[in-house]
Amino acid sequence: MKPSSYPRGMEAKTLEADQLLKDWHKNGECPEGTIPIVRSPQQRPRRKTTPFSSSIQPDVDASNNHEYAIALLGGNFFGASGRLNVWKPATFNGEFSLAQIWVVAGRGTEVNTVEAGWQTLAGRNNTRLFIFWTSDGYQRTGCYNLECPGFVQTSNKLTLGGKIEPVSRYGGDQFEISIYIHKDKKSGNWWLRIQEIDVGYWPGSIFNKLSDRADTVGWGGEIVNSGSPGHHTSTQMGSGHFAGEGYRKASYVRNLRYVDESRAIKDAEPHNVSPLVSRPECYDLQMGNLKNYELWEILLGLYLVWENGFERLLIQSDNKEAFKRSDGDQRTGCYNLECPGFVQISNKFGPGAILTPLSQYAGDQFEMSTYIYKDKKSGNWWLRVNEIDLGYWPSSILKKLSDRAEIIMWGGEIVIQDYKAGTPLLRWEVVISLVKAIGKQVISEISGT
Repeated sequence: MKPSSYPRGMEAKTLEADQLLKDWHKNGECPEGTIPIVRSPQQRPRRKTTPFSSSIQPDVDASNNHEYAIALLGGNFFGASGRLNVWKPATFNGEFSLAQIWVVAGRGTEVNTVEAGWQTLAGRNNTRLFIFWTSDGYQRTGCYNLECPGFVQTSNKLTLGGKIEPVSRYGGDQFEISIYIHKDKKSGNWWLRIQEIDVGYWPGSIFNKLSDRADTVGWGGEIVNSGSPGHHTSTQMGSGHFAGEGYRKASYVRNLRYVDESRAIKDAEPHNVSPLVSRPECYDLQMGNLKNYELWEILLGLYLVWENGFERLLIQSDNKEAFKRSDGDQRTGCYNLECPGFVQISNKFGPGAILTPLSQYAGDQFEMSTYIYKDKKSGNWWLRVNEIDLGYWPSSILKKLSDRAEIIMWGGEIVIQDYKAGTPLLRWEVVISLVKAIGKQVISEISGT
């Protein structure tokens, strides 16, 4: 079962859950018509409380015992999305630490929320996927995952409450999950998509405020502080490091987006987002424009990042070019698989495949991710396209690149007509809508787009 429709700009895709969320598949998969359910743990996370009181402000009441670092956006919304950097923060004394997306309507005891993200819990040495909902301000209704009637899971690809592995390492590899919550126009249900998989939905009938629309969306972190008065918990948020340390050290959320009243996906503009922190001396949140990265960011104890939506590299082509030269474009090398060289190992698609659909002027935009990196052990140069390891160029065919690269470039190239000869110089064309050199790419995505 899938939503009856998707917001404009959101494609209906069917992809396998990547290894980040497939730990339980080691013991097999669920047959069609069934879903995976986590065995009831001995330790359960504490019930959540509301950061939404009489206005869009975090609840800093000490009796709450919950602390927040959140970026909030007010208005009329029909969904929200983001990509959450995954860590395993230290937690103590039955407390939890999480990073998530909130979709909210109402205030105080009338708060309705649907929430999704990752969570660590003291006593459980792992990070887990979770969802939550409430229709009465976290009083009696709602629960985590599938612990009460409410959320209807329709996919058997992911486990709510399941482990997320691997997690990001301080100064090392970074991992993230994509989360998308949107309201189905026809049914009124709130659908959840994780890693491009439609996991299930919260029925619109279980809500009173969210039965119409959301008035607030949020991205950020939350922890429980059960310390006695005058003593603060040691439970960490995000990576456990302050936002000022930056990428690979502070946790982040990027690509902050929402669904507007026209059911179109929009980037959250930084000047409209309110960063709110309940205890800044312990958990911080920073906002700034990293122009050299062409990204906007909010740095939390966690740090939040989203693409700004201004000039982006837009290249339309009818070929994925896996191209090599080892003699300065003289005699060696070729396109795709036209000569021995590139070794393709994936059967998902190949160099020379047609790209479709293409971006439209002032319309839907499409992109592909490309990653070329050298394998430390073999020395081969691997090609990853849309998170699929397509194959590699053996280092043995490349004299200079057998060691390392000294130049990297981003951009476009075209072939012009040879008017003297009256024939094209080559049999392919690449049309460039806009070319903007990007100084440094710091985010590597972990799921297909």
